[in-house]
Amino acid sequence: MAQYYYFVSSLPLLNFDQSPPMGVSSFLSECSALLQEKDYRILESVLLDRDCEFSSDFARNIREWFRAFNNALVVFRASRLGVGAEKWLRGMPDGYFSEMIKPVFQHDSVVGKQEALYKFVWSFLDECGAGHFFDLEALIVYGLRLSLLEARSVQTLERGASVFDKVFDNLKFSEIQEKLPFGESNDYR
Repeated sequence: MAQYYYFVSSLPLLNFDQSPPMGVSSFLSECSALLQEKDYRILESVLLDRDCEFSSDFARNIREWFRAFNNALVVFRASRLGVGAEKWLRGMPDGYFSEMIKPVFQHDSVVGKQEALYKFVWSFLDECGAGHFFDLEALIVYGLRLSLLEARSVQTLERGASVFDKVFDNLKFSEIQEKLPFGESNDYR
């Protein structure tokens, strides 16, 4: 197994509470120039959630964990909405995660829930990275953390308000008025 001492040691440190120092695409670009082809293909397949003819037990385990984690989220959210989850499942749900994610949904706000989910994933990546310092596995963990930080960085209050405004603007006011209790008028415009 190849070791990437110089490359891994040159990467910026990632902290959960900070912005990502680069994007995943920049990271993959650097990796394509410095990693062996097989290692790059495995890394790319994990980060972009693609199938790959090459694989490693580590990469397979990571992908299976994320699949089971996402299935548990699907089942939990579907049950709260009173709909079937089968349409969105990828494989069989895992009961282990059903219990693990329940505390995440104890938060009152959507932002609190999302942050708790990110911390749950970050904690898993801590476990995966234990004992891996300069190998492909260390780069996979680094790339997944970078991906998580990149996802967090785009979720700002301003962006959320912008998305809300777009959705609200697209609603037909007559549809809203039909659903108002007690026949309230449309004097809210």
